[in-house]
Amino acid sequence: MADGTRSETLPAGPAPSRADHAASGLALAIGSALFFSTKAIFIKLNYGYDIDGITQLVLRMGFALPLFVALGLYAYRRRRARGAPAGLSLKTIVQTC
Repeated sequence: MADGTRSETLPAGPAPSRADHAASGLALAIGSALFFSTKAIFIKLNYGYDIDGITQLVLRMGFALPLFVALGLYAYRRRRARGAPAGLSLKTIVQTC
């Protein structure tokens, strides 16, 4: 630009169609319903082992952590592949942990 500021543009790619969004939404809805319903089954099974509530909570958080890390890495790599800024510095990410 003439005033010295930098204009960032993202590379153009094929835009997802309405059917792609509908299929993704349906898959996410079905998957979340299945996982939500199995959560109660695992909690009831844990009661047979005489596990207290705090231990169950730690186990649930421990099993969820790899999923959240994988989703975060996927989003980070996707933004980097498009040339968009990462949005968070390494220092900020470490401070939130």
